[in-house]
Amino acid sequence: MCVKKFEMITMFNSKVEIDNGSTGSSHLPILLLCLMILIYREPDGFFNPQFWAEDGSLFFKQNLTLSISAIWQPYVGYLLIIPRLVAYFSGFFPVSWVPALYNLGFIILTLFVINYLLSSRIHLPFKPFLAITIVFLPYNGEILMSLTNVQWILAIVLILFIIQDKPNTTRQLLLDTATIIAIGLTGPFIVLFLPLFLFRIIYICRSYYSLHLLSVAFLLSLIQGYFIWQASKPVSSGELAHSLEALEQVLAMRFSGTLFFGDYISLALNSHLLAGMTIILFAGLLTFAILETRQKRLPIFVFLLGGCIITLACFYKFRYNLHVLVPFNNGYRYFYIPHLLIVWSLIVCFDSKGISKFISALLLLMVSVSLSSFSHFQVAPLTDYHWEKYSKQIEREKDIKIPINPDGWFLKIKNSPQK
Repeated sequence: MCVKKFEMITMFNSKVEIDNGSTGSSHLPILLLCLMILIYREPDGFFNPQFWAEDGSLFFKQNLTLSISAIWQPYVGYLLIIPRLVAYFSGFFPVSWVPALYNLGFIILTLFVINYLLSSRIHLPFKPFLAITIVFLPYNGEILMSLTNVQWILAIVLILFIIQDKPNTTRQLLLDTATIIAIGLTGPFIVLFLPLFLFRIIYICRSYYSLHLLSVAFLLSLIQGYFIWQASKPVSSGELAHSLEALEQVLAMRFSGTLFFGDYISLALNSHLLAGMTIILFAGLLTFAILETRQKRLPIFVFLLGGCIITLACFYKFRYNLHVLVPFNNGYRYFYIPHLLIVWSLIVCFDSKGISKFISALLLLMVSVSLSSFSHFQVAPLTDYHWEKYSKQIEREKDIKIPINPDGWFLKIKNSPQK
């Protein structure tokens, strides 16, 4: 049984807790607000659904040819169980509905993550604002309303597992177990976040529940780790392109630049200044966490550690070509979680007194202003390739090459079986 003082480590003072004992119905206004933000930012996802990248070329195509067995097919080195299941169940409906069903799956999963954050088992200040940031952050259009990238949204739940209270009932325990298994088998994040589960049992809550989470996470890491190892390729001994210049530009443009100044202004600012601001921001958040009480310290530690893990994994993945990460339109998904956790840390810092509250408020205001005024808050319309026209041919034609978003992607179907 967890000692009481360890259970209280992740709890905040009741005066700043919002909806601490609330039920799912009380979350409805926040969920509706997040849904409206999604509709405004990605109107095509609701009114003109289109496949995006692997939505068509991987999930739809392999479900068409492999059916349920596609669920256990790894892609780029890991399993993607949840998108595969969405693709499988969408296969029971008319082909013309599939892009819309994929988007519906994304919406349901995103609202699930937001509702999970609002749970009374997670003690954080200003949770409605934390929830809104999930759909409010600056991005280039590849994350939201894309089944392909829903794994980046689902990974947020793994972070929340680290700071949540233990379950009160057997039903909650079973739901926790099913959730971590499903998300752990969707993307590589269970492997990356395994140290966080160890951090929980050492510093947050020494309980059988924490041990249970660590054990399940470890087993899932072995499964995903096996596929990652199988897909790994030997790398040539060429010179690494991890120059300090490239690293500085990534830190400048993709962190301080994107978050606080937007795409356009960042290009006009000095990269040394922006990179220095990124380092100062991290050091400031870390200092705040060290000086604050343990109740506020641990969530920030978890957020900073999780963001650093994702960032270091990204740098390792692109260690031979870091320059590709500098342009804003390239690979925003790799920075979505670090951006989110930085903003969450600032919101936690806002629940303080003195200079910390003032600085966090100023930075949060800069995030809001840069997003609304100097970034692409509403995504440009997708190219309409008239999926309904091609969907009628899929059962009849032997060879079909269908253009999909983004530009340059195609869905190729050969000898598709009759439905």
